[in-house]
Amino acid sequence: MDGSLNRLHELLFAKGIAFARYSLPGNEKTLTLISFHPLAFQEINSLAKQEQEGFVFAPFVVSKEHPIWFLSTDKIIDESTDIQAIEEYLNTFPDVKHKITIPETTSSKNEYSRAFNLYMNKLKSGTLDKAILSKIKTKPRTEESLFSLFTRLTKTYSKAFAYLIHLPTGELWMGATPELLLLKDDKGLKTMALAGTQLLQERSLKEVVWQKKEIDEQAYVRKYVEKILSTVSDSVKVSETYTSQAGNLVHLRSDFSIEENFERYKIIELVKNLHPTPAVCGIPLEKSKELILNTEQFNRAYYTGFLGPIKANEINLFVNLRCMKVMPEKFALYVGGGITRDSEMEREWEETEAKAQTLLSVIHP
Repeated sequence: MDGSLNRLHELLFAKGIAFARYSLPGNEKTLTLISFHPLAFQEINSLAKQEQEGFVFAPFVVSKEHPIWFLSTDKIIDESTDIQAIEEYLNTFPDVKHKITIPETTSSKNEYSRAFNLYMNKLKSGTLDKAILSKIKTKPRTEESLFSLFTRLTKTYSKAFAYLIHLPTGELWMGATPELLLLKDDKGLKTMALAGTQLLQERSLKEVVWQKKEIDEQAYVRKYVEKILSTVSDSVKVSETYTSQAGNLVHLRSDFSIEENFERYKIIELVKNLHPTPAVCGIPLEKSKELILNTEQFNRAYYTGFLGPIKANEINLFVNLRCMKVMPEKFALYVGGGITRDSEMEREWEETEAKAQTLLSVIHP
């Protein structure tokens, strides 16, 4: 079956047809959603008008170059699909060659250090309480198929939301994110506040000790999320903050739930207010976003955006972390971390290196 699926995905690449292959956290089932009629939006609110099922892929900041993509569900590939029949249909399409984008380059430690110092000036002046600084790390692309890489990714990080997406532009992204932005099902709503990072190494979760910098960082996010949710309900439930494992990393996490039913327009309004969260942007939100856009030497594109499947009665949206852009000759990994007044440059750099291992361990096992 894997051989047939691999061949099918290669055919979708060749024909320039948009698709998203994904698996939900803790779910062994992996699906491929094929979209013959993808749509591009400039406003998050446009998603509220979409009555059909599909897959959303949204950037950190919407632009003409990086719109919000909605991949309509025109075909779902699962274990029961007749692969030969869908291949015969796809072969009626002409081959498509997309213009290759300019390759991303690795962020140097000197570049990161200069940006870190600019961040610290803003933080120590009291202009900001927290801002996220990210970087790019590139690695040569192997000859292994993307389908094979993705299969290993889902097995390695079964508790994350894993995805491989092919956009109508030919752009390719892959990732495994631990952070839920918003879940809506028949029981209500769920989300989380996730921040702070350490390598787990040989310790148990009970042995992990958090420093003030990391505790404060997560508290910023928790308060922000709770404030947003309280605008739609007086019955927001919040868990105790606890240590959560994501692969070889651990984070501080708080869970939120609301046991009420909401119409789609209200869900999309919540998404608009939650994105970007302080966990990927900073506090205050607009000032930290401005600092990011003026300081980082690259466009984040879909890194720290959000993505996931939207169905009639269920929405699963995740923050696009631990992700990479796939280019013809290399992978460009996007990683970042929260900077506060208590941050140390060397420790922050090492944290981003550790986060890169999520994907590096799969690319070069």
